Amino acid sequence: MALPRSKYSDPKHTPGKEFLLSGKDYVGWYVVTYQDKYFTGKLLDSSSKQLVPVQQQSPPRLDVFIAQPVTPTEDDRIAGIWNRYFIQNRKTKAIIEVSKQRYQAFDRKGNFSRAELKWKLKGPADNVNKGPYTYFGAEHINRVNTQALENTIPGISSFIKDYSEFVE
Repeated sequence: MALPRSKYSDPKHTPGKEFLLSGKDYVGWYVVTYQDKYFTGKLLDSSSKQLVPVQQQSPPRLDVFIAQPVTPTEDDRIAGIWNRYFIQNRKTKAIIEVSKQRYQAFDRKGNFSRAELKWKLKGPADNVNKGPYTYFGAEHINRVNTQALENTIPGISSFIKDYSEFVE
């Protein structure tokens, strides 16, 4: 592949661990084209071979508005109560459920509302009537706790579909 000199960078040198050539670590000179492609050598000519950049593993950012799958831990199940964490984008009204770490990362973000929900895990899920008394089940308690969050996160009651989810 040949390009005019104005279409690629001055030569650069890599000590390794940046590029792969035929699946092996490349050490040597390379140039970068205007299309952000990398080629071996100090000049781009017919003998230049394309390099593959090594993907850098960066730590995941916690303050990104992306839902993640969450489930109660074994300790939560033993305790019978699980804290669930929700974040709402105030502009779009979108709601996501996140881990505690991600929830804490949104502590000082101005465009987001946060709420913590106590979720009953121990059953029975349904209400139980014993004589004149009604013992509220986990589903009822979870519904009431969720509705109490409506002032903080409008629409949370519609977001949660199954109030007996995770109940044992």
